[in-house]
Amino acid sequence: MVSIDFLHLETCKGGYQYILLVVDHYTRFAVAYPTTNKSGRTAADKIFNDYVLKFGFPEKLHHDQGREFENDFFSRLQKYCGIKHSRTTPYHPEGNGQVERLNRTLLGMLRTLPDDFKSDRKNHVSKMIHSYNCTKNETTGYSPHFLVYGRQPRLPVDLIFCLDEPSKHSGYKDYVDRWSECMREAYDKASSNARKASARSKTRRNSKPQNAVLVPGAGVLVRNLGERGGPVKLRNFWEKDIHIVVKSTDDSSPVYEVRSEELKGKSRRLHRNLLLQCNDLPVDKPDVSVQPAGKSSTPRVESKQL
Repeated sequence: MVSIDFLHLETCKGGYQYILLVVDHYTRFAVAYPTTNKSGRTAADKIFNDYVLKFGFPEKLHHDQGREFENDFFSRLQKYCGIKHSRTTPYHPEGNGQVERLNRTLLGMLRTLPDDFKSDRKNHVSKMIHSYNCTKNETTGYSPHFLVYGRQPRLPVDLIFCLDEPSKHSGYKDYVDRWSECMREAYDKASSNARKASARSKTRRNSKPQNAVLVPGAGVLVRNLGERGGPVKLRNFWEKDIHIVVKSTDDSSPVYEVRSEELKGKSRRLHRNLLLQCNDLPVDKPDVSVQPAGKSSTPRVESKQL
């Protein structure tokens, strides 16, 4: 299974503002393609005209429900190539966790570049991804490069410290036998390490309080996501307006349709993780009763039951 997603950044030289990230689910091996747009044709071109020519057709493609992946053109290509599709839960990007984690890692690496390199990052992303692939993964215990190619990468540091050893294989058969034995042991250890990491993650997740099911009419606050690409450090965590749950989109899906309590704007579909139930909040409500002449009206705070 291969996970794919677009990372949106500021526009650099050549009009490149997106990076298509492709990550193999088992080995964590990553490939990055800088692009000028995030259309379905662009994604299909990079995957079917480059990625599969190097690594073969994947059994399954895992992605979010963005329009660049959820369209007839992309679906037809997957059907013709015998590739199954797997999508995340609506409005829940955590379902594509490996790519989202790579996004964070790549952003941290890009921030270390000098300003002139950042403006021309198209020529540097591939080097950073190579560094990522050559680094030991905490989950598998091996570098993605080793799990894909069956050997450690030959790096400049090996030459500096004279660590580059000549091949000791006597022929193709000896090479294949050694490679098969080595990879069989590596895959077994990587699978065992991945299962242990998954179990630890599941234990941490289950130890956290679970979100309660929301019923129609419940009052909720909505996570303040703001405008895409805007500053987030000083942004309020929740939106100011209180929303009312209209309905659940599906009994088996944690996605709800909510509408502003003041009936402003259209209803919105949001994942449960973006909602905070709040049935009792103090609300400023001015006292509009008639006051004697010469006396001003004083606002009165009342508790409002939602």
